[in-house]
Amino acid sequence: MVMEILVPTPAIRNLISRKTRFHQIYSAMQTGTSQTGMQTFNQALASAYFAKAISLDVALSRSSNQTSCRT
Repeated sequence: MVMEILVPTPAIRNLISRKTRFHQIYSAMQTGTSQTGMQTFNQALASAYFAKAISLDVALSRSSNQTSCRT
């Protein structure tokens, strides 16, 4: 199963409460992976691909940002 995980840390709560900062939540999720267990959907797709659970074609077809999946 591939899923996005958002943990409501104080930093995330702060970004949510400031309605003009929603765009920063994705970056906070990317950088918070090792400390909090958060992951973006693209990170989950990449993990599934490297674990050979899905093909590259499937990962790319499900990604909202195919450019980030190719790097």
